[in-house]
This record gives sequence, C-alpha cells and structure tokens, in this order.
Amino acid sequence: MPRTKRGVKEDTRIFWSQVNKDAGNTGCWLWIGKKTPYGYGYTVFDGKTWVAHRLAYHLNTHNILPGKKILHSCDTPACVQPLHLWPGTQADNVADMDAKGRRGTIKGQRVGEKNPLAKLTDAQVAEIRQRYLGGNIMQKDLAREYGVVNSAISHIIRGKRFGGPDIRRSAKENSAAIRGEHHHEGKLAADAVKSIRIRYAAGGVKLHDLATEYQVTKQMIWRIVHRKAWVHVE
Repeated sequence: MPRTKRGVKEDTRIFWSQVNKDAGNTGCWLWIGKKTPYGYGYTVFDGKTWVAHRLAYHLNTHNILPGKKILHSCDTPACVQPLHLWPGTQADNVADMDAKGRRGTIKGQRVGEKNPLAKLTDAQVAEIRQRYLGGNIMQKDLAREYGVVNSAISHIIRGKRFGGPDIRRSAKENSAAIRGEHHHEGKLAADAVKSIRIRYAAGGVKLHDLATEYQVTKQMIWRIVHRKAWVHVE
C-alpha cells in the first residue's frame, strides 16, 4: 500500500522534533531518529524516504540541483545542521574524504599498511624514520634489513609513502612547504584568500561568482570563507 501523506507542514514538524540541537546555533544538530548502519539518519517526508541531512538542506534552501550530493563539512553522519552541509558531486565527496584521510587513501590509492601490497606496517615505518634520524645508518642498509627496495626507504623518509612529513626538513620547513600557496597543488595566493573573505563578508557576491572568478570550486570558496581551508591566513 502507498504511504499516507501527512502533509508537508506536519512532516516538517515531525522531522525537526527528531533533532537534538543542544550544541547551539552553530554546533552539530544530531539526528535521533532511525539511522543506517553507517550512522546516517533517514525519515519519510511528503510520502518519500529521505536521508535526514539531505532533507535538512532541502528544507533550509529548497534548492538541490540534479546530480548533487549533500556533504558534511563536520564529518558527522548524524548531523543535520544546515550550516554544516554543502552541495557537491561524488568526485567532490571523494576528494574531501581523501583530503581528510577518511578513506584511507591518497588520490584513490590505499595508504600505509591498508594497502594490500604493503610490505611494511605503520610501526615499522615509524621505526625506519626514527632510526634514519638517529644517523649512522644508510638508506640502502635499511632497505636490505626490511626487505624493500632502496626507493621505498627514500619515499618513506621524504613523506612520499605512508604519509607523514619529509624528515629531512625541520618542522617549520615542512609546514611552509605544504600550506597555502606553497602547496604543489595550490591555486590561490594568500592575498587572493584575504580578498575572497573580505568581499564575501561585505555581501553582494555569491560563492559561485567567486569560484568562477578565481577558477576554483565552489566548495573551496565555501571552505575559505568559513575558515575550513587556508586557516593559517588571517
């Protein structure tokens, strides 16, 4: 039998009655209704089954374009706080997971001991770095001892494998090398980031317009103005 519609107004009331807003106006609003095994809420609205955070975004904006997923900036599956939600594609979702290390991958490749082809454990990698920093041992000797090729040891030391910093540099040098315009994939300069924040705060310009002008994704502009990215730039 088809579901009986209760009406949009009543469905909206029921939806928000299943949300815990104890975290305040800007914190995570947690769905306390039914959830999937992965922690995402779901409910019935206007006769159809919705994922809870997608419905929250719909109720707040009434504007979800075809093909767009609704993603979390807070990485909390049960969160339905509209301020923590943004529209993106599956590619955006994957890129966001990889950037935050939530998929166990970098650019689609499983990293560290999660990779089925890995010959070293994370503990062994940490040991290799520590021993190399201690001096008196060469990369080729480490490679022979741990049963890997010389290039694998080189990549571990330079942070190209298993994540981590380049241990040949100081902490300050590593920090400067991976942030903002110093990052090898960086598309913006610090001055551009400041300008984006000032212009958006002044109003009269949309995220889409800024993304087009600066040739980056709308997601990146959102993260910049909400200080989720380029946090080291005031």
